[in-house]
Amino acid sequence: AERVLGLEAGADDYLCKPFSMPELLSRVRAMIRRVAWQRSVLAAAETDLGEIVEGDLVLDPRAREVRLDGQALKIPARAFALLELFLRFPGRAFSRSYLLDTVWGEGYATTERSLDYTIFRLRRHLGDYADSIETVHGFGYRWRSAGAPPEE
Repeated sequence: AERVLGLEAGADDYLCKPFSMPELLSRVRAMIRRVAWQRSVLAAAETDLGEIVEGDLVLDPRAREVRLDGQALKIPARAFALLELFLRFPGRAFSRSYLLDTVWGEGYATTERSLDYTIFRLRRHLGDYADSIETVHGFGYRWRSAGAPPEE
């Protein structure tokens, strides 16, 4: 119960006593790798600010604008960030915790329900592209490009 409480309160990991020093060091190295990868992805995204086109859906990071069939969509900032991440890495499954850390920021006090609701609202904005955001059950979400077969 204490482990679950700690993780639900925002801890990234929980190590029970007694623990071995090699296990602790291994967990720390894994966290460092995860953070380094997140930062490299974000840095790459910031250097490539060209428009992302997916059929009739166009995301312009410079203008912070999304257009569908030529019409500008009013998408909240976090939904925009989610959509940009999905469109930059189509087919890649993102864990719920990764999306929360990346879009909301590490240490931001929120729940997975906030992510679910933001995805729900984003899908409403996307019309025919709503189904392109796939739920990866028990894990998170991914973008399925037009023409790609749905995962089963």
